[in-house]
Amino acid sequence: MRSELRTIANVAAAVLSSVVVGQAAAGVPLAARLTAVLVFCGLALAVVVRPALAVHVALAVLVLELLIPTWLLRVAATLLLLGGVFAAWRAAKRVQRIAATLLLALTGWVSLFGVILAPPALQQQGIAIAFLFAGALAACAVVSAPSAGHIVLNLGCWGLVTAAWVLSHPGELAARSGDIFAGENADGLGMLIAIGAVALVGYALERRRSLLPLAALGAVISFQALVVTASRGALLAFAVGLIMAAFASSWVHSPPKVIAIGVFALPALWLGAEWAAFGFLEASGRDIVVQHGFDLRSRLARFAWEQALDHPLTGIGVGRLEELGTSTGGVGVAASAHNTFLGLLAAAGFPALFLLVAVMLIAARRAMQATPRLGLALLVAVTGAGLSIEWWASSRLAPLFMLCVALCIFEEQPAREYSVGAEDPQYPAPSTRTGDSMSER
Repeated sequence: MRSELRTIANVAAAVLSSVVVGQAAAGVPLAARLTAVLVFCGLALAVVVRPALAVHVALAVLVLELLIPTWLLRVAATLLLLGGVFAAWRAAKRVQRIAATLLLALTGWVSLFGVILAPPALQQQGIAIAFLFAGALAACAVVSAPSAGHIVLNLGCWGLVTAAWVLSHPGELAARSGDIFAGENADGLGMLIAIGAVALVGYALERRRSLLPLAALGAVISFQALVVTASRGALLAFAVGLIMAAFASSWVHSPPKVIAIGVFALPALWLGAEWAAFGFLEASGRDIVVQHGFDLRSRLARFAWEQALDHPLTGIGVGRLEELGTSTGGVGVAASAHNTFLGLLAAAGFPALFLLVAVMLIAARRAMQATPRLGLALLVAVTGAGLSIEWWASSRLAPLFMLCVALCIFEEQPAREYSVGAEDPQYPAPSTRTGDSMSER
């Protein structure tokens, strides 16, 4: 805990000092530029020594850009993250290098065929910068293995702060679309709240049971905020994530139990989805016809699938699905696919979807072996969220959700606790036989 707090303090000091000096030199453009260059070079040298620092800086940038809205912050952070990948590459394990290679390949493929070689589209540049940043963040986290507690702390803070804002500004969510808070709409805010609650509860169950009462209190507050957001996708992510956090340890060691649960749970979820959504929307006061919402989502998904079949290798380009939706033969509305996997498939083709699924499968396997209550719960929540929104194209959700996937890959099995007098298999007790000496050992 002390090392985590020290890291947070160092990053905060670096960010705050750069802001203060930059503001003081704002009247002198040359001095401001020199200050930015010096701060960047200092951070780059620090990343070479400690690659995981790049992840902490990137998480600080997510907060800093709320105060200084400029894309240059993300570009600089992306360069630091790529430097962190290079610095940590040799020390990383084989599975970490494979996952990082897949993440970098996914980022490169989407950038090349979804942006550079694709026709221009609305919000294409913003989505491209967000996805580049998210891919570099996940790759750096995979190979540098930062503190899982620090990542959970960030996710929890994002979730609880967003929940507090939503509960104190319920009227602001009436429009649901547009930039409501932190660059996200109502569904995006719901996702931030859901993933934060799952992270806190999963960490408490996996690592520190003493924090479970506080995590449970945070989950209750988060659920109240979810009702205000009226986001069905966020409710799904919240529910499946918490269920996985509570029962994952017993499920992953019993395949027949998992199969039995899947056989009964999936049909029940399918049959009860409309009823549950109706009750949730009624409680939240959201004025929408549930069946109409499901019909529109299915039309959007079908349209995205058709576009992917027409352009299976390269896709139609990032941001173009909404434009084609209003054209002749479209769905009649300018809306995204509302599905991460179909949206990425339509934007960059089957290779991009294959790379994303491959990374998530590696993450699932690692999480089942090491941290099912935390890693697997986060992965299931991220997957559930992906069935409702395109988080890969969100400036805030993409880096945080990709970081959840990365955590499943780099996080190791926590050290077992041994009672006093018990023998630790990694450090066996020294022999007490008569005649043993340092020379004999």
